[in-house]
Amino acid sequence: MEKRKMNYVEENIKDYDRIFKDFKIEKKEKEVEDIFDIIKKYKKINKKTKLFEIGTGNGWFLIICKQKGLNCKGIDIVKSNIKFAKKLGREYGHDLEIKLGSIEDSEIGENKYDIIVALSVFEHVLNWKEGIRNIYNALKKEGLFLFLSTNKFALKSEEYDFPFYGWLPDKMRYKLRISKQGPKIMRCGIDFNQFTYPKLIKIFNKIGFKTIYTPFEFLEAENFNSSIIYKIAFILGKKFKLLRYIILQFMPLTYLVSIK
Repeated sequence: MEKRKMNYVEENIKDYDRIFKDFKIEKKEKEVEDIFDIIKKYKKINKKTKLFEIGTGNGWFLIICKQKGLNCKGIDIVKSNIKFAKKLGREYGHDLEIKLGSIEDSEIGENKYDIIVALSVFEHVLNWKEGIRNIYNALKKEGLFLFLSTNKFALKSEEYDFPFYGWLPDKMRYKLRISKQGPKIMRCGIDFNQFTYPKLIKIFNKIGFKTIYTPFEFLEAENFNSSIIYKIAFILGKKFKLLRYIILQFMPLTYLVSIK
């Protein structure tokens, strides 16, 4: 049976102008610095670094990378995302190179990039394993892939504000979102996937990534804007393997750094 594939999405560009009318790239600079601090633990970043972003959205990450003098490109499945990102890029003096396509069926090169990032993207990728394989193939040897997405058993979902949202079976999540947001959500915005750390690590290893780091390797308790109890639990999780495993199951997001 032929697999379903994601379709390119055309949204009204005026919606983007309204949603992001007060958006400032400067508000995202700290977030990018935090991401780069993580990457630099395992990979040098300089002007020769080739970086690729999966799911560019409104372009903020690529624009800040350009401001840092990096060689960066990206891909997005939504035509109006690309239009808006390029428009915003020009406002900041940069021409963004963004390919229209889905990472599940778009080749982005072979042994080409030093770093690939996917920030809150793969929950929306229907055939996500194919996407991970394409990323693996596009990375150079020792290349780094930074992955951030949903965590199925998060106590509070970062994807949608509904109690134990990720715990729901797929069909129930789809029905809930359609009832609240209309059938359009299934074309653009639905989370096809709710991930778990064990599942992701197993698939990443199978595809070929030789080393995979979880937040316990690259984050500290102070990185979290959460209660003191959560911070203490995270500190203890660094010391005790069983507690670390339990905490990963319920973290708000899945966050991995993988080395080819």
